[in-house]
Amino acid sequence: MACPSRWCWCTCWCTLVLAVLSARSAPAALATPERLVGPPRPHDLLRPRPALGQAGDASYRLPGDAHPLHYDIHIGSNLDKLFFLGTVDITLQVDKLIEKGKPLTLHADSSIDIDPSNKCTLDGNEVDHELSKDGKDFIRFTAKTDLMAGTVHVLHCEYRGKIFEDDKGFYRSQYDGKGVKINIGVTQFEMTFARRALPCFDEPGYRATFALAITHHVEESAVSNTQPAVIVSVNATHAKTTFEATPAMAVYTLAWLVSRMPSVASADGDFPFATYAQPKYIDDTSLSQSVGPQVLAGMADYTGIEYALDKMDQAALPDFNFGAMENWGLVTYRQGLLLAGADSRSTTNLSVTTTIAHELAHQWFGNLVTPSWWGHVWLSEAFAELFCYLMTDKINPEWKVLDKMPLMEMHDAFVEDSLISSAPMTNENIYTPDEILDNFGSITYAKGSSVLRMLRDTMDSVSADSFRKGLQSYLNAKKQSGVVEPDDLWQGLESVGVTLPGGLSVTDLGKKWTEQAGYPVITVTRTGDTASVAQVRFLSEEPANPPTPVTWPVPLTWKAPGTTVVSRSFLTEESGSISGIPKDAAWVLFNVDQLGYYRVNYDNDGWKALTDTLVSDVGSLTVPERAMLVDDALTLARAGKLSYETALSLQGYLVAERQYAPWAAFASSVEYLALHCRAAGGEIASLFDRWVAGLTERAYHDLDFSSSDKDTFEDKLTRSVVVQVAFEANLFLAVTDASLAFLNSRMEPDTARLALCKGLTDSHTDEVYKDLLKKLKLSTDEMKRRDYTYALGCAPENEEVQLKTE
Repeated sequence: MACPSRWCWCTCWCTLVLAVLSARSAPAALATPERLVGPPRPHDLLRPRPALGQAGDASYRLPGDAHPLHYDIHIGSNLDKLFFLGTVDITLQVDKLIEKGKPLTLHADSSIDIDPSNKCTLDGNEVDHELSKDGKDFIRFTAKTDLMAGTVHVLHCEYRGKIFEDDKGFYRSQYDGKGVKINIGVTQFEMTFARRALPCFDEPGYRATFALAITHHVEESAVSNTQPAVIVSVNATHAKTTFEATPAMAVYTLAWLVSRMPSVASADGDFPFATYAQPKYIDDTSLSQSVGPQVLAGMADYTGIEYALDKMDQAALPDFNFGAMENWGLVTYRQGLLLAGADSRSTTNLSVTTTIAHELAHQWFGNLVTPSWWGHVWLSEAFAELFCYLMTDKINPEWKVLDKMPLMEMHDAFVEDSLISSAPMTNENIYTPDEILDNFGSITYAKGSSVLRMLRDTMDSVSADSFRKGLQSYLNAKKQSGVVEPDDLWQGLESVGVTLPGGLSVTDLGKKWTEQAGYPVITVTRTGDTASVAQVRFLSEEPANPPTPVTWPVPLTWKAPGTTVVSRSFLTEESGSISGIPKDAAWVLFNVDQLGYYRVNYDNDGWKALTDTLVSDVGSLTVPERAMLVDDALTLARAGKLSYETALSLQGYLVAERQYAPWAAFASSVEYLALHCRAAGGEIASLFDRWVAGLTERAYHDLDFSSSDKDTFEDKLTRSVVVQVAFEANLFLAVTDASLAFLNSRMEPDTARLALCKGLTDSHTDEVYKDLLKKLKLSTDEMKRRDYTYALGCAPENEEVQLKTE
């Protein structure tokens, strides 16, 4: 299909305009697709982190002279006055001689208050203690005798603690109960916040069993990782719930919840599964109650290991900045990530399902086996992110989430990983709480899951299902000790006997991609039946001091028209050659289905051939491949490695595109161009918007502003992005439909944000603004809240609105 001439004309003008703008404009942050899959990452800010090998401050680590075996804990809380009384007995074993007068060191936050008149004891003998004042959160106990290696002792402490209101440690959340604030007491201990609730060994490599008892109001229920063993009356107003002991686990997965929230429970499987929510939202738990048991069953089937506990509870919390937390047997969520009403957007159902899948995958990856240190937390988070796609695809194959994984994960990871300051997945030199928090970002989640996906594809191409068998070997070998490091994973994957092309081992492949920052761009230059390939680290901006050249073992895949088998080879050096390409092949595409974690740049003939085939037959390439080409072309152009004329020419095929991932890739990648063209105003902005509107017009006509009973899930997702791109480019029909939808109160979930935006823009009073602000404050639906925030940003007084909505 030929490109309409008027859009080609606009493309040429935009190319010229952008060349001028590129020379005079300051760089802007790369855009990423709207995140629809899985939980929010605790830290998505791009801040410099220690590079691998750079010395950090190891004095933040525990000295390693003892480890816990068991904790007996009692908590009695006063949620109204924001304090609790705690008692802890820690059975511990000494690993290295601690001489008389030398400290036994644990963690405790400065809010832990131990009465000097009621000292802690070690085996019944009083011990002095000192809280560190250097921000390292240590509590040091000094015994009056030597503590010999191999001996077991019991440390007993009674203390007063603070109930926080910042979503960390033991904290209070609240919801409105008919005009009265109802308290919720709940915990969030990952990453370094268990020390706010009790003296403990607050590092992930220390595992122990926990026996918890909670004294609470009789009108409240107490929930924890395990089933209640006994509930007894304390007095007329309070009861005490004692829980069964947990398996050995890291302290950050310990959790409790004290609330008056009702629950919906089912016992269709081998154990009870329940969801807690505010009374007014309890009917919105149907999706979570359906998805959760299916994920647990799917994970058990994939790993060959049954879920380790005898119950699973989920809790929807009004306030939870972390989004979701995988506590073993008691998973907590911000309520918008767990609840879905009958009128929820299609993206809400996707977000809720994948978030649940991510958290429940952690019951194996993170809880059953726990990274020994935060520097390789990808062993937990990257696997949970990978399995959120695998499990969602198993439950809802019609959603085609595996086609969307490169868009949602790899394209996201590429943004941060293209910076010179990017850190590797495995980075042992992180120590401080801030450094640990920084490690919970797109490198760990998005790059981690993408690299695992690449490793899975590479192994399975040699021997079917070998990745799964290797994971089963890994889990079975380490589930007893429960503490893992990257080498344990490589050993498990190696156990299935897979040898990669060129004699490369799985360990060689895995270590290089996880221990080296960044990723390569592969340059392909074709001559007849061969192609020259070269790799270099891709950087979005060239640094003043270029880094030392590095290479990766790159699993290259390629295909050409008429080929039914994906061709594979490894590029381990800076350059190489690929042979066997059919001489008469009109085009060749590298990185089939974007399974490899790298970008691809072609010579001019290569890009033109791929553009021509997309224009003539959009289905000749898969959805992930089309999204890859859209993103690669625009990103390479922005980095100065491809002409904008070539990049924008390829986008012309979108007139025939009807799938979500390529359109979403365009929407995020073109944002940089939109920023500068629209900021320039006048004819430049007009030309740009006319070009974008032209790309969307046919897709808009096919999908329409309003939904249809015949819509598939894919149609709904695609409509949401196409209509928004068209609306923002001022496509007349899109703007008109949005206005009519608002005026006639015909707002539908997937396009409501645009109708609200138009209504607010056209409004001559502040009533619409006030109504939207009220809805934003009251809504529990994560996607609806995004809609309201988007619409509020359309108000003429943007700065004032921003202040009011923060």
